[in-house]
Amino acid sequence: MTAVPDADPSTDKRRIRKRTGTTRERTGCVTCRRRKKKCDGGYPICDHCRRLNFECVREEPRQTGSPAVPCATGSLIKHSDKTILPTSSSTILTLPAGNWAAPILSLDPVAAWPGTAGDSTPATNRRVLLRYYLQTLSTLLTSTLENNCFASVFFPMATESQLLLNAIIAHSSSHLSMRDKSYEILALQSRCTALNSLSTSLASPNRDSELDLSCCLVLCSMESVIGDTSKWYQHLLGASQIMRSSSTSPFGQDQINAQDLGAAFNTFEGRWLKRNFAYHDVLAAVALNCRPLIPGYYWKGDTDDVVDTYFGLGSKLIYLISEISVLNADMMDSTASVTCTPTPKSSSPESSASPHSLDEVDQVAEQIAENMDIETVPREDHDSYHVSNSDFSTRAYLLETELQEWTPPDCQDIHLVAMAEAYRNAALIHLYRVLRQHLPDLTPTLDRKIETPVKAIIENVEKMPIRCLPETTILFPLFMAGGETDNAEYIRAIRQRLQDVLHYRHFHNVEVSLAVLDELWRLRSGAKFSAGQKRIDWLDVLARRKWKLSLT
Repeated sequence: MTAVPDADPSTDKRRIRKRTGTTRERTGCVTCRRRKKKCDGGYPICDHCRRLNFECVREEPRQTGSPAVPCATGSLIKHSDKTILPTSSSTILTLPAGNWAAPILSLDPVAAWPGTAGDSTPATNRRVLLRYYLQTLSTLLTSTLENNCFASVFFPMATESQLLLNAIIAHSSSHLSMRDKSYEILALQSRCTALNSLSTSLASPNRDSELDLSCCLVLCSMESVIGDTSKWYQHLLGASQIMRSSSTSPFGQDQINAQDLGAAFNTFEGRWLKRNFAYHDVLAAVALNCRPLIPGYYWKGDTDDVVDTYFGLGSKLIYLISEISVLNADMMDSTASVTCTPTPKSSSPESSASPHSLDEVDQVAEQIAENMDIETVPREDHDSYHVSNSDFSTRAYLLETELQEWTPPDCQDIHLVAMAEAYRNAALIHLYRVLRQHLPDLTPTLDRKIETPVKAIIENVEKMPIRCLPETTILFPLFMAGGETDNAEYIRAIRQRLQDVLHYRHFHNVEVSLAVLDELWRLRSGAKFSAGQKRIDWLDVLARRKWKLSLT
């Protein structure tokens, strides 16, 4: 028997040798990898970066066989003097470096989807639309990631309601159709489905008021974003009727008790729905030059100093803007009643010496308009004092004082503070416009006063970096400033900023607003006004076009 030779020990070692090291999936952020820390993979910011206030940088996916194309991962790439933000349009935008917070968007379904909207099944399309809503649209609509109620309120409610789910899909597909034309037919189909669902729900005896209100507000936002100039207001009217039907006030009366409405919709979701409605309603009253559908501070709560999805830090400012519109409506009603009421034949001193005659209103208003340095007014808390509807000058004085004395809540986000200051100055412009509309003799004085808030709005907007999150609500102050300025530099800055918002966020109500301002600026530049002649106003442009302008 032949002996088998012993195996070479070195050969055995080579045969059993294994590859050393471990394989890892690079799913964590670049910041944690550089710090040699285990990343939990949280998105858009991991726990380590959130806790230590680090910039959570994500690595872009690599491609093979073709040049690298920037992908919309939402990461920020720092260079020596620039900050580069990858966008959904696969273009690199170079922005000035600085201490600013850019919106962090997840992978954009427009770039990730392999074909057009008609290339897949309805179920797959719905998944794409819902993913787009969560990852992109809800981020574009909110002014703060910490309180993004478009995702944290609407989407959980939609998991239990086909009605709201249809409305969200309609909103998502409509916004997508403005970026990818292949989604236009799907958007029309989705809007029809959402409207049919809402009609069925409103006719049901077992309907849920919160869900109906949510659906109306989503559809109102949808119509506003796609640039509609009438239907968005019909959805807002429907939302107001749903809210009125849920209060204890008689349904048929014009005025609704804010305290009664404050007791309704008292869940977390309901309170946000009231703030959502109030924001659209208050700004609609400014654009339509009318009374708010529901006046009062019915959305006031214990957390008004917390950053809100719509209000930012300006919850009280929205209320004051609403009160200015109420003052405007009351003054219009008073003017109409004076015009329609025949003059009494009696000429006795008692009958002619009315304590609230128009002459006295003019005199007091002129004193108020001339007082450029109001510091304080001795009065009780704003919620406890009541002023007669006929004392317009006193009400205007108190509103101006409220606005000038208001201070924003403590907040470390300087961009939210700048936005709040822009809204405060826009409210002052609204107040001076109301006084100028009803007291035309004070026009020169009020025009001089308006110059200060216009300049303040431009300065505060310049403090906000391009495409930061609070920019989502920038339209209202910029429009109010643009409607009152003839300064070429201000006009250029307003036009450029609004054009960038339109290009980046695809909010077509911005396009409609800019068209109104462009026509206004063109008409004013070619017109020569004689002394005492009425100056062309953006309300005149809207009246000619028969538009209902959404400034949200």
